[in-house]
Amino acid sequence: MPRGTPLRTWLRRKPTPHRIRIRLAEGDERYIDIPGDNRNRWQTVETCVLNSGAEVVECLDEKGALLRSQQLEDTEEVKGEGERDHLRDELSKEVQGREAHIAKVQREQALMLDRYGDRLNEAFDRGAAAASVSQENLVNMVESLMQHWTMAITNLHNVSINLANALQGQESPDAGSMTPQLLAQVIGMAAAKAMGPASPSSPPNGAEKGKKP
Repeated sequence: MPRGTPLRTWLRRKPTPHRIRIRLAEGDERYIDIPGDNRNRWQTVETCVLNSGAEVVECLDEKGALLRSQQLEDTEEVKGEGERDHLRDELSKEVQGREAHIAKVQREQALMLDRYGDRLNEAFDRGAAAASVSQENLVNMVESLMQHWTMAITNLHNVSINLANALQGQESPDAGSMTPQLLAQVIGMAAAKAMGPASPSSPPNGAEKGKKP
């Protein structure tokens, strides 16, 4: 086994051994069966070899023939390498677990930001719709005020014409005198007309022109 190579890596090298034989310092031999369905079988075999104090490790096939052999010169060093390899695997698993946790947190934050963005877009759309309705109502109100203002100007124009005709009729020699009561009545009718909608046609005064009272 090359120096620095973990025992576990050497044990599971091709051809795959069927059984492990170890030789102790006293000359005794022991056999270690390799579990078939155990996921961590090579780690288990490595632990058994390192804890046995063996000096020589041999890999055997199904018929018991020797596949390869290795002398463990420094059992403590090999054991330390095996422990470091185990710690390296544990550290790798911990790093992978942390990366998976971080990825999960990032996905949750991304989903939260997406939902927040959707709420902002929805609020903006509602605000734009409300502003559009308010603007439309304001335009309708301005148009209505303009119509009423136009009608009021028209009615005031008609009132001025009626008053001018009334004064002209008073100055005519054929017209009768206009009493204050009649003038107040004409002004009241003109004011009422100015406050109401514009009529298609307005008579020049309260009586037909040319008709004597």
